Amino acid sequence: MNTQGLKSIVVGLLFILFNFTINFEQTYVLNIIPTFVGYIILRRGLRSLRSTQENNEFVSADKLAAILLIVTLVTFGMDLMGISVLITQEFLLLGLAISLITMLVQLILLYHLTKGIQIFNTYASEHNQMLFATFQVIVVTNILSYLLIFIDIIAFIMIIVSFIANIFYIIIINKIANIPAQTSM
Repeated sequence: MNTQGLKSIVVGLLFILFNFTINFEQTYVLNIIPTFVGYIILRRGLRSLRSTQENNEFVSADKLAAILLIVTLVTFGMDLMGISVLITQEFLLLGLAISLITMLVQLILLYHLTKGIQIFNTYASEHNQMLFATFQVIVVTNILSYLLIFIDIIAFIMIIVSFIANIFYIIIINKIANIPAQTSM
């Protein structure tokens, strides 16, 4: 099994799924962990996995990661110039629509990644089941947080549950990456 590819995916997901920003004077946004860097690392991991096994799910995930890499790179530049804050303030619905579309593409990417890892991982089916169940929690909580965005407490709870599910998702992939090391002991 190509553990280096899976470990690159884990690192990429850390950058992608955990978005920490600092706002300056409600005009400029600094993304502390740039999401586009995560997509670069994720794509490196996907390509590494594809070099050892042809997997259509990884091909689809890589294409979506390329699209999101461009989107997040542009967004990063807009944040630095204060343009994204201006768009969000002046055109709230446009900002929400762009954010929703980006989230849906990201969820589709995670679906292909999950399915690809399930095909790739022939050693531990229980990890595959846990990975898919965790992916489902991520989908439900992300969608509910958008649908219930104006009900603050419920949206906040959904964001927290999604955050925890993202942590579990990454941990499960990391466990799958370490299976050969565990079985060789």
